[in-house]
Amino acid sequence: MASMPGSWDASERPASGSGQAHPFDQQDAQTYQTSKILSRRNEYLRTKTITIKIGSWNTGNFSCWEDVKEWFTDKEYEECYGMYALSLQEVVDVNQPSNFLKDINPAIAMRWKAHVQAALPSGYQCVASPQLIGMLLLVFMAPELAVGSVSTATVGTGLMGYVGNKGAVGARIVLGDTLRLTFIDCHLAAYANAVDRRNWDAAEVVRRMWFGPVEKDVVGLAETNTPPAAPAGEGLDKTDVMVWCGDLNYRIDLDNLDVRSLLQPYMPYDLPPTHDGVSSPVVAQPPKFPLTPIEAYPSAATTLQGTIKSLLKHDQLLKQKREGKAFAGYKEGNVTFLPTYKYDVGTVGSWDSSEKARAPSWCDRILWRLKEPPATGEKKDLETGGDEKRHSAASSRDEVFTEAEDEILFETTDNSDSDEEDLIVSRAESPLPQVRPPTTDRPASPVFDDPTSSFETPFGEVKLEQMSYTSHQNITSSDHKPISATFQLEFPAIVPDLRAKIHGEVAREVDKLENERRPVVTMIIDHPGGPPSDGEDVINFGPVRFWERKRRNVTIANTGTSKAKIHFVGLPSADSSEGGPICKPWISLEWLDSKAKHKAELEPGEIINISITLLVSTVNQVLNLNNKLEVLDDVLVLRVDGGRDVFIPISGKWLYSSYGTTLKELIRIPEGIGGFRGYREAEEKQKSKEGPVYSAPREIYRITQFLCDGLADVVSTLGPEETIAEKRWFSQLGWPFLKETWMPIDDERRRMIEVGVYEALDTDRDFDDPECVRVVMSDDEEEVSKEELVETAAGAFLRWLEGLNDGVVPETFWDEIVKAGGDTKASEQVLDHLPEKAGQVHANVFIYLVGFVAEILAILVKKKEGNKKKEMERILGKILEPVARALVRKLQKAAGGKVGTREEEARKAWVRRLWKCRCVCV
Repeated sequence: MASMPGSWDASERPASGSGQAHPFDQQDAQTYQTSKILSRRNEYLRTKTITIKIGSWNTGNFSCWEDVKEWFTDKEYEECYGMYALSLQEVVDVNQPSNFLKDINPAIAMRWKAHVQAALPSGYQCVASPQLIGMLLLVFMAPELAVGSVSTATVGTGLMGYVGNKGAVGARIVLGDTLRLTFIDCHLAAYANAVDRRNWDAAEVVRRMWFGPVEKDVVGLAETNTPPAAPAGEGLDKTDVMVWCGDLNYRIDLDNLDVRSLLQPYMPYDLPPTHDGVSSPVVAQPPKFPLTPIEAYPSAATTLQGTIKSLLKHDQLLKQKREGKAFAGYKEGNVTFLPTYKYDVGTVGSWDSSEKARAPSWCDRILWRLKEPPATGEKKDLETGGDEKRHSAASSRDEVFTEAEDEILFETTDNSDSDEEDLIVSRAESPLPQVRPPTTDRPASPVFDDPTSSFETPFGEVKLEQMSYTSHQNITSSDHKPISATFQLEFPAIVPDLRAKIHGEVAREVDKLENERRPVVTMIIDHPGGPPSDGEDVINFGPVRFWERKRRNVTIANTGTSKAKIHFVGLPSADSSEGGPICKPWISLEWLDSKAKHKAELEPGEIINISITLLVSTVNQVLNLNNKLEVLDDVLVLRVDGGRDVFIPISGKWLYSSYGTTLKELIRIPEGIGGFRGYREAEEKQKSKEGPVYSAPREIYRITQFLCDGLADVVSTLGPEETIAEKRWFSQLGWPFLKETWMPIDDERRRMIEVGVYEALDTDRDFDDPECVRVVMSDDEEEVSKEELVETAAGAFLRWLEGLNDGVVPETFWDEIVKAGGDTKASEQVLDHLPEKAGQVHANVFIYLVGFVAEILAILVKKKEGNKKKEMERILGKILEPVARALVRKLQKAAGGKVGTREEEARKAWVRRLWKCRCVCV
């Protein structure tokens, strides 16, 4: 391979067009594009505000789904909410062991989902509905909010620490392609004295809750612009905003009777019972309950809130938060409502009157927590995956929950405070675990937290504000009262139109950088007659004839700055996505400067030459071109690995050829129309004229006459210094029909002379017409001698006869000819059948050609001494095989092997017998 003038030496080639380090030297284009889009987040992120309604209810395995519409939706403000999240517990019986071992009936979740859907305004879509036995979380989004990446997970912490009668379900939803919002619906361990077990349950949820990877188009709010190496799952430590709700089961550390007596003056009165055995009142309209004491005596409100505040000082959850043992960092709104547990079913304000008479407690809670920005010097918000999963989740859990280091056992305990048979965590030596004290002194938190939480990101503030927090005392269909809270969430979210604009700008930048680094090659086509006037890079072969070989050279130069690997590929085929043939069958390619046959590698500045050859050489190719089933035009595809493909169009004008046609078509060509080519061109223009039908094609008459005259001329001509013995017709037995007896000239010159013979044959011109003989020869080619022309014409005539589509003697006679062989009578019978079965023209041509061979033999032996009959026999024996092959078409199935050899001999014997019968000179 050569180099272009002015190209670089190997040591001087630059890495890129600018000579500087290229951005893609250290990262691929996709990573670079993603990083650039992340780095421009300030340009397409804007603050978005949505309102969220959250509810939580332990339904106690009662069929109370129809009551959802009475408390969860707010008819006056329902369309203001962007999201609804409903946290349910005990939608099935969690005390029934069979529910731990079998799949939960999906109809239960579907029924709850349908009732919530019916209670919400039209258009809300349920985007998450994870369930773990009795825990069911339903998340709905407004139609105007785009649903982002959603993932759900479950964690069982019940029996043996893993069964799902206790634990949590979670849903992580990416809002605005930036903010990770997570809802946790939990049901923690029961019993008043199982505080440490509840802490352990919550810690296990944090440690084991694991969501799937977020989608690729999520940009997040982390300061880093480096995309994750690979999509990975993530724990709760990656959540930006987390809302934790459910039946946390934390109780009040006071005597049951004391709590009841403190709250009794403020409890609402119940209507007289109207039915028995029904879990939920069945009324046409919501009942009008009597006024509560606070409603009747507003001055007592201060006393009620004071009572609630006093009781909350003994609330186990608040104690665990203050001591840093559980839910450290989580916030809860101002609790101004009565305890949500435990009531007689069907009553508004009657505490549990069963034998166990459970103490009132705020078991049902809604907490929230925002992600804390990393402290200075710490690694910031790295995407985790693989081996980091356990570490990241555990570190997050250590922030919020303490963890007992000693071995723990799980055991079932009866407790008079509950009718649930739950599990507790204990040491082997004691009924309760020993929890290590916090490592740092934590100041006592106020009873009520600030309802607003926020943190700053490089792209704006994330802010969550609780707007309301209440219970729904009038819902009587469960032993728990449902609770609800509303939040307003502000966060940076993408603006799709702005992101699309930035994406387009970055994509164009990446495309430009790729072009700088992409291998670039330039194609230069060698046009023999000069470049085309239209300036198009097309390889135009011009007029194309049968058997004419045409070549064009194409130079491929590496004009880029990196190595170019090139090879030709095929165009996709119609029935397959895979590439088809590289080119059409009459086109061939040759790499002139490469050791590899089908590919090459070019350094910057190097060039390679490719030779493209066109040659139409088979019957099928000619017939397809003659009949317009194919065209010469083609497109070569030069594949540049990592660069743009180079397309090389090829065109040419096919000139009709009589090669491969039939005798029946040839005898219909009128004289004076310009031969077969003129006849087909006139037919194409619908100007052909019907003439007489000849007994045999004029093409055969003309070429046989030329061969006889030319051969007689060659035999009778003797140069001044020549002797007869030196002449090829005398010394080379079988000349001019045997290739091995021909003059030793260049194969390409021989091909050009043969093309001239076909040109005269197809255009009805003289075979020695210089315009035909030299039709494809250059001006510097030597003149063609009579001897060259005659022997080439003889070979061309045999090729032309053998290529006739129906043959002189069609292949349907093959079996008869093989059977007849050299038998005189049988041979004549085959010939007698020829006009009837194939047509008279076939018999006429065969008989005519047998006579032609006899005349040729007579000319060749005219000047020879001795027994001319024997000499003719000798010559016939030499040329019999190519002549028989031209006259009798061979059946395709009879090719090769011993049987083929026997049949070949029978064909030659048949031709010899008929020749002898019709040649009186022998």
